[in-house]
Amino acid sequence: MASKFLKEKLNLLGKLGCVLCILGSTIIVIHSPKKKEIEDLTILFEKLQDPGFIFYVVCIFGSTLFVACFVAPRHGNNNVVVYIYLCSGIGSLTVMSFSSEVL
Repeated sequence: MASKFLKEKLNLLGKLGCVLCILGSTIIVIHSPKKKEIEDLTILFEKLQDPGFIFYVVCIFGSTLFVACFVAPRHGNNNVVVYIYLCSGIGSLTVMSFSSEVL
């Protein structure tokens, strides 16, 4: 999106990273456990209130908030792993939210 809207040029590693992200997300969703689809909103709300899911969401938000506020300003300019962690953590929530496990 940055290359389209902000007219930024992507180098080979940037393009490879985009392809790997799309490929990885697709593989995770395709190979997620097949369960019956949820047809009622009350069942969806019950699954969203599952203690395991809530624990996962709290851990991801807490750790990404810590990394964004304390680690990224100090080490983000020198180490790209910081930003990969942030993108992966928040991205995992979107993949988990749209997988057949929750929906």
